[in-house]
Amino acid sequence: MADVAVIPAFSAQCVCGKRLAVGAAQVGRHVVCPACSRVVVPVLAEPLALPADGGRTLPAESAGSPPAPQRSGNDTVPLAVDDSAAVFVLRVSQWDNFWKYVTCVMVEVMACGLFVVPSLRPWAGAIVGGISAVVVATALFVFMQARMTRCIISENRIETQKGIFTRQIDWVSLNCVLDIQLHQSFIQRILGVGTITVRSTDKITPLLEVPHVPRVQPAFDFLQQQLNRRSKMLSVVR
Repeated sequence: MADVAVIPAFSAQCVCGKRLAVGAAQVGRHVVCPACSRVVVPVLAEPLALPADGGRTLPAESAGSPPAPQRSGNDTVPLAVDDSAAVFVLRVSQWDNFWKYVTCVMVEVMACGLFVVPSLRPWAGAIVGGISAVVVATALFVFMQARMTRCIISENRIETQKGIFTRQIDWVSLNCVLDIQLHQSFIQRILGVGTITVRSTDKITPLLEVPHVPRVQPAFDFLQQQLNRRSKMLSVVR
């Protein structure tokens, strides 16, 4: 009897949109997407329809490369899980800049002390005005830097955006996450602020840090629930 080729039994979609054909033994294990080279863990894989002969022949498009996406009537490829809806949109807490603002105020107060020095009194107004401009610009920059840094958490991914004049976006798929960690100091626990550290198998962003975000405990609990749900699905598949 001739050898029968192993047919990919499941179809999984990478976050880049590429549809992958994987065997039953690969579900739950790390595979590399040929389109974006990201590591994908096909937990939410969808069964592929077998050929009419019961699966003894290999579909032509699956023999050498992953199959083309199955198009529906409206020519769209459905995602396994919709990751477009953000569950949490968090910005860096201004409490992280508390001591920076205090420093700016102290510098301004010290500058105003020039008015009490008789020898500097004629130029005190100009000096204090220049120092005030620098202090205000510094405080505004610190405020905007925190304001323009945010974290977006959805059911499928964690994304951070930061930058004022330039923009940097880093994101990690939850399918690639290995571990998450929450760090809070004593004061941060009182204020409800903390830093979430995400370790993943992503080659581009193996370590993603979400610093000093408010409402951090609900966001951390949500991530734990999502990871536990994926772990249970993985154990069922195995």
